[in-house]
Amino acid sequence: MERSRKDVAEFIQSHYHRTDMSMLELTPEFIKDFAAYLSTDRGLANGTIWQRCMWLKGVVLRAHYNGKIPRNPFAQFHISPRSALPLARARTARKGSS
Repeated sequence: MERSRKDVAEFIQSHYHRTDMSMLELTPEFIKDFAAYLSTDRGLANGTIWQRCMWLKGVVLRAHYNGKIPRNPFAQFHISPRSALPLARARTARKGSS
């Protein structure tokens, strides 16, 4: 949880050049950019990216359900804890062994 919070803070600092932002400013684009940041800038694995995004989603959902923000920016955002790359490797390996 602490690491997830730090990742969000570092993302806001690096991409928005600010130390904080209102939850009202969170958009689906922010979430996509955050996931991309975790992958490219931080070099995290897909499962770790999923964990960090699910932590943020929990915070946002609580704020939405408690009436703090009018919409849920995660409504159309989907991420899997599994990466497509290992699946592609497994398929290639099976084809090569036939």
